[in-house]
Amino acid sequence: MNDKVNASLKLEQFLPYRFNQLAERISDSLSTIYSAEFGITISEWRILAMLGTQPTMTSSDIAQKTRMDKAKVSRAVQKLEKLGYLLREKDQQDHRISHLSLTEEGIALYNAIVPKALDWEGHFVSTLTAQEYRNLHNLLNKLDQQIGQCDQKTMSKINIER
Repeated sequence: MNDKVNASLKLEQFLPYRFNQLAERISDSLSTIYSAEFGITISEWRILAMLGTQPTMTSSDIAQKTRMDKAKVSRAVQKLEKLGYLLREKDQQDHRISHLSLTEEGIALYNAIVPKALDWEGHFVSTLTAQEYRNLHNLLNKLDQQIGQCDQKTMSKINIER
């Protein structure tokens, strides 16, 4: 171990690392459904999933809600549009903004993937009891709310140090 290091961290037990690793493994595993069978990427699926629950959104809205990079969203939107799954309509007041929605083909694709994704999720969580499943969602909700407070504390600390 480095003699100059005062603090110790076991990465395998550090929650941010564990969450990230699990999230990536989940995403990769689930992507086999829509990648192999339907030929779309994780980014493209996330856009389809967002537009499947909201009839119209902008690329910025999608980037914000999915926490995907704007360039990645842009590339995925272009591909989905080229494949005929997405309709892009310019905003009447601001032509820099496009409103995105699913075409009939996009809706059909979404409707074909969702049952398979839900089946996958059901199999994934089948190791949990009903109470553990509810607890997991409650814990995730608490941590999701807490991250906002952590962000505020970090920003306050940065502003004080300036």
